[in-house]
Amino acid sequence: MTNETLKMKLLSELFPTAISLPPDDCMSGWNLTGHTRRPGAPEHWPHMLTGTPFVGPAAPNHPRVAAWLKKYPFKPVPKKRMKRTVLERQAVKVYEAIAFAMRHHGVVLNAHLTIVWGYLGVSDGEQASWLLTRFNHEAAKWLKVGFIPGGGRKRRSQRVSVESSEHIYVYVNEWGRRQGLHTHELAFIPPEKKVQFETWARSCLARLCGRDHIPLQALRITGGNWAAEHQRVWLCWNWFRYITKTLDPTYSRACSDGSTVLVRDVFRSKPFYEGAEVTCNQLASGSRNIWTQAQAREGFVARLYQPGVGDIYDGAELDERRWALMQAAEDARQAEFIRGLDTLNL
Repeated sequence: MTNETLKMKLLSELFPTAISLPPDDCMSGWNLTGHTRRPGAPEHWPHMLTGTPFVGPAAPNHPRVAAWLKKYPFKPVPKKRMKRTVLERQAVKVYEAIAFAMRHHGVVLNAHLTIVWGYLGVSDGEQASWLLTRFNHEAAKWLKVGFIPGGGRKRRSQRVSVESSEHIYVYVNEWGRRQGLHTHELAFIPPEKKVQFETWARSCLARLCGRDHIPLQALRITGGNWAAEHQRVWLCWNWFRYITKTLDPTYSRACSDGSTVLVRDVFRSKPFYEGAEVTCNQLASGSRNIWTQAQAREGFVARLYQPGVGDIYDGAELDERRWALMQAAEDARQAEFIRGLDTLNL
């Protein structure tokens, strides 16, 4: 047996389809899987990229860039300072915001939005942050449409049969080897509005980026409308552990007894990954109704800092809210009873 025969035999044993398939079958297989291949991927390795992540036609410029180009059309635009895509204190703030949403608003973030900016023609972190802010502003107005219990309609629309809701969300910006710059956003979307919201979100992103439509890969919305509360809580915290996978393995916090603990060990985040540097204004943030100032106004203290807490992901914030509402209703009844006694003429 010659070397060429041995090489051909090994190739046929390891990759039988490389030799046994006729050219017509190979072409039909290519046609079937062509729509699933990533732009720029090698012919036989559709899950890998040969160069930089795909970026579509350019989206509208950031106002800072547009103003510079208008004033200095022949000078390069000054670049913002690059920053590592590694979370530290931001991951703790995201945890506190999600816990505050459960404790104060009584909602569990039930939707996971993934926006891949390359498919929208955005490769700059500053531009992506600007478009994300505009998208969330539009989403807040869209979710307000509906009726307010006991207060009539909020706005006239086809969605007035659904209760009005606030836009509650947190997000983390990342850079991946395959997707490039992308954003993970956890939000609360009422189950009755989920299907309409996904359709609206695609049209909104297309409008903001100056397009008629966007590719399916540009926006992915996942989430389950599970009836059991503990399932929704588990899914929400599982998403949190995933989007904080860029948490610095060396970041630690001081305990009350003077010792230090690694935050990654407390959160049990997914395996660490660090992508390329970005120019995003913020790596992680959230809506104003659950961020740090809202927590300070309510005097909120996360269970992360409370003594004797075994599991920070058990959803006890919802139980605490229910107990607080019951106690407030009981106090109101007692106050009303005392006022009634004062009006009696005995």
